[in-house]
Amino acid sequence: MTRTTLVLLIVLCFARSACCQNLDLMDNGVDPGADFYRYSCGLWLDDNPLPGGWWRLNTSVVMQDDINRDIATALAAVDGTTSGIAAQLGVLFASGIDCDANRFVNMKTLRSELDRIVALTDLDDLPATLARSHLHGFDPLFSIYDPGRWELRDVHELHLRQGGLGLDSRGYYLNDNERAREVRRRYLAHVTRMFELSGDPNPAVTAQVVMDLETKLAAVQEPAAANLRDYHNFKSLTKLRKMVSALDWDDWFDGLGIEPPSTVALGQPRYFKALGGIVKETDVATWRAYLSWQLLNHMGKCLPADMRAERDGFFYDFLHGYEMIYPWRERVVSGLMTALPEMMDAYYTQRFFPPETERIAQAMVTSIKEATRKRLEHCTWMTEMERGQALTKLAEMEFRIGGGDEGIDFTPLQFKMDDYLANILKARRFHMGLVLTRLGEPWAEDRWGHASYGQDMAFDHNQNIMNAVASNFRPPKFDPQGDVVANYAGVGWGLAHEITHSFDSLGRLFGADGNSLGWLARRKLSKGFKDRCRPLIEQYDDYEALPGCHVSGEGTLMENLADLGGVLIVYDALESVIGKEGLSAIRDGFTAEQRFFIAYAQSWSENISDSAQEAQARGPHSPTRFRAIGPLRNIDAFHSAFDIKPGDAMYLPPESRARIW
Repeated sequence: MTRTTLVLLIVLCFARSACCQNLDLMDNGVDPGADFYRYSCGLWLDDNPLPGGWWRLNTSVVMQDDINRDIATALAAVDGTTSGIAAQLGVLFASGIDCDANRFVNMKTLRSELDRIVALTDLDDLPATLARSHLHGFDPLFSIYDPGRWELRDVHELHLRQGGLGLDSRGYYLNDNERAREVRRRYLAHVTRMFELSGDPNPAVTAQVVMDLETKLAAVQEPAAANLRDYHNFKSLTKLRKMVSALDWDDWFDGLGIEPPSTVALGQPRYFKALGGIVKETDVATWRAYLSWQLLNHMGKCLPADMRAERDGFFYDFLHGYEMIYPWRERVVSGLMTALPEMMDAYYTQRFFPPETERIAQAMVTSIKEATRKRLEHCTWMTEMERGQALTKLAEMEFRIGGGDEGIDFTPLQFKMDDYLANILKARRFHMGLVLTRLGEPWAEDRWGHASYGQDMAFDHNQNIMNAVASNFRPPKFDPQGDVVANYAGVGWGLAHEITHSFDSLGRLFGADGNSLGWLARRKLSKGFKDRCRPLIEQYDDYEALPGCHVSGEGTLMENLADLGGVLIVYDALESVIGKEGLSAIRDGFTAEQRFFIAYAQSWSENISDSAQEAQARGPHSPTRFRAIGPLRNIDAFHSAFDIKPGDAMYLPPESRARIW
């Protein structure tokens, strides 16, 4: 075991103790009226310092580590008696664990793939070679992606966006500051070393060719777009052919195995216009070097130990400054999630989401939906028409718990026990095949689009569906045998938070049928609503993320509204389940009401870097500790539960409390 792995295991051992409503993590030496965040989770904050190079460590990070570890343990136990997708994934996982033991086979596969690229001697064959890289999920020149349904388009459409850089910021190639120059120097050395380890006869020369082409690509790429519409520019295939005429698009589509579509959505049209010139002026030797690097760079995590160490040394140690990386077993699991998300999705739901947990989760959802209905009925800032539309939208809203798209046949996937790289490439081709075969097909209402193992919880505006994947319903967020109070605070508030987004400045653009432009689309937000938001804006404006760095109340408003609405709604739902007497019942020295607010605050346990806090202060989400205490200060029941009085830092006068939901 390496020192970095040992340190990581120690860090996560402490972190694993974090959970919603873990009274052992409270700092009882702090007055709840003075600092409720520290009071609720102070010992967790002390026991879990931020590892070097990490920008945040929180309960979600720890929970995902537990998920990956549980999957690794389950797959390691797969044997000859196992069948179905568990057996297939067991072989794939075992091949990853034995990657170094089977170095010869894996290097043989790598050499075979490189030889395919080296065989490129004619530019007429470039489109087909590019297509093979795209089928493996790489992004030479541009990437293929599936953004979900956009606006009123009812079928899957091909989306392309700029790509092809080995470094994660175009500025590293173009800026003339000391940091950028050092990154370029170290990156060139890294590319050279990777080519050397792969057996390239002239690694330094080949690496420089790659660097030169990536710099050209960076020079014509667009900065990150602030407006999502910049990623959805629909162009005819005829227009795309003119923009990048040097590339035979028919051969590219043929290499993908699909029929050319009539339209394509381009992420950055100006980039594609410039790309045409680069393709035209680049010789075949450069393409061989560049596509070889695409393979080495994207598959570096799956290669033998010396190549992984070289990659980790550059990307983890130098570029991002991480002092540690995850153990190999968990890294193999992450690789499987990337390569074959649909199969891992189905496996996680089958293996870790039992029917009883689903039953309890659905009962929670029912109570939260009813609590939302009652809140909407009393939203006085809505007109009668608006309230009726909102209630209709809620009534028709679908709630989906779990995950795993049905109807996918995984039986064609057969993996080899001794060839991890070949297995991952096969898995990636299968996944991309699923993406491509959907093109032109109507959107399936039963498609999830969220990984059951990834803790996603999101509202789908286009389908009026609330999605909460299976991994949310496990400790520390949820325990089917645990305290119902902790369950509602740990995961229920998140459900309620997302529901409120269906009625905010974005959600109001979509009606109950999902696709129609909305029930408030032609109306501005009412003056009454704006007036009710003003106290919340002023409250968060007053918070300092760092000395002199105040939170933007306007920039974080929509998420602050959802946080407040989420806590209010889920508190109502909890009361409907256990009653007022249940809220006052004492357990472990605290009433259920007190445990609810403690558990909510503990769900935000996090240590975070100063730079990340500064970024969060601008929005859309407030810095974590203010998401923990900000909503509570607006809730009358919180003040009563902990006897918060005037003069306490947590106290907010009744007339200053936001009354929105």
